[in-house]
Amino acid sequence: MGKAAEIAEISKWEMMEVLASKGISLQYDEDNLREGVETLEKVL
Repeated sequence: MGKAAEIAEISKWEMMEVLASKGISLQYDEDNLREGVETLEKVL
């Protein structure tokens, strides 16, 4: 989210509001975290 806010030239708080207004949840469960870690391991 931080990088997205940087690219959009808005604060992280503003990005959180934008995502919330679009119905995008910032809550992650264990499966989401695992998928994110696996993706990072593939690209790094």
